[in-house]
Amino acid sequence: MPSQLDEDIRAEIVRLRALDYDKTEIAEELGISRNTVTRQLQQVREEAEEAENPETVVVELIAGAALGAAAGIALAKLIESVQEDE
Repeated sequence: MPSQLDEDIRAEIVRLRALDYDKTEIAEELGISRNTVTRQLQQVREEAEEAENPETVVVELIAGAALGAAAGIALAKLIESVQEDE
């Protein structure tokens, strides 16, 4: 299973592609290789083709990344709150 970081990167690749970025622009924006972008888009495409409802693959990918980011923000606020109480 891919790590949360991998899922976040995949979600960002999909988001940027939906915004009409080309693969080279996505790679430059994220600091990854163009081959990585191509490979990740291919994996998402294959997952969507295998799914009963292909649209849910992309929605779940992006929603998962958003939840991961929200959890990270909540954890940071909790740590900040604990440090203020000390």
